[in-house]
Amino acid sequence: MTAPVITRQIFLTRQTAAFWRVTFNHPPLNIFGPESISQLSEVVTAIETDEHVKVVVFDSGVEGVFLNHDDFLAKTEDSPYLPPGQIGLQQLPDALVRLSRAPVVSICSIRGHTTGIGSELALASDMRFASREKAILSHWEVCAGLVPGGGPMARLPRLIGRGRALEMLLGADDLSGDLAELYGFVNRALPTANWIRLLTHSRRVSRPSPSKRLRNQAAGRLEQPSTGCRNRARVGRIPGLGRTSRGTAKAPHASGARPPKAGSCRKPSAIPRRTIGDALTLRFAP
Repeated sequence: MTAPVITRQIFLTRQTAAFWRVTFNHPPLNIFGPESISQLSEVVTAIETDEHVKVVVFDSGVEGVFLNHDDFLAKTEDSPYLPPGQIGLQQLPDALVRLSRAPVVSICSIRGHTTGIGSELALASDMRFASREKAILSHWEVCAGLVPGGGPMARLPRLIGRGRALEMLLGADDLSGDLAELYGFVNRALPTANWIRLLTHSRRVSRPSPSKRLRNQAAGRLEQPSTGCRNRARVGRIPGLGRTSRGTAKAPHASGARPPKAGSCRKPSAIPRRTIGDALTLRFAP
């Protein structure tokens, strides 16, 4: 049996060292097939490993379409087994998570219909701009008895709120560019005639800036769970907890319990709630 011929569907163009464009070109509908997964992963790897790229714009080479769902007509033998990705997830969610963590600004230029994986890619990107006349965004999976598996159930509520996320995921209705802007799904809905503004904005963002890298580092520190004795010891050093200087101790807590010693492995549930609240108030007060 001859091996299937893999056609290139995702094209990477390095317009400058700092400004890249990734174009989906699989006419007539930009269906995301099995061969597209490895191509997208290759693009994300190139973005992660390049030291000069600052901005990546994802767009489409097919008129009226951005990116659509899986190819259900693909033959089983044309869908080879794909091992887990670099961070241990399945290939597609792995690539999307890596894109969201990459130290570059990712922008989706949506000038047509996008659903399923197209919407998931947009959610994993940093910014989304939609055509006011042509953009249509949706999630169709529930209508086919499927679960959106590329991350929209986690990313969409944080972007547009829980209620509207449920409306979009369970209702599977189409969102126009204007409604997507109103919901907060996209940054802005632009008239097609003014689309040159997006490219101008993208090039301006590509100027040297460490903001995305620093934001990712800060988010990583905030998302790390506080476990272990070492992290609990830091709680004792927050103003309002434990000792303020050598030999000087704070007054007893209102609950009567002694403050935990720095470095102790006392369970968080044993620390009075009022004490933690007071400490957080002092820590984050303006």
